[in-house]
Amino acid sequence: VDFLCVEGRLNVEVDGGQYDLEKEADQRRTADLEARGSRVIRVWNNEALQNTDGVVQYILQFLSAGHPPP
Repeated sequence: VDFLCVEGRLNVEVDGGQYDLEKEADQRRTADLEARGSRVIRVWNNEALQNTDGVVQYILQFLSAGHPPP
């Protein structure tokens, strides 16, 4: 987990090129976190670096709505 919002039980994963190599392990970790009552969202690292404000808005909308925006 790259970032955690304890109050919102939200785990934010920032994925890069290695995601394709670790996809199965990431899916197992996501399933484990969700089984424990946490939510998981993933963003690409280039999006987090180049559009930080947009990613923050995405996370805030996710937390306020309980799901990602359309």
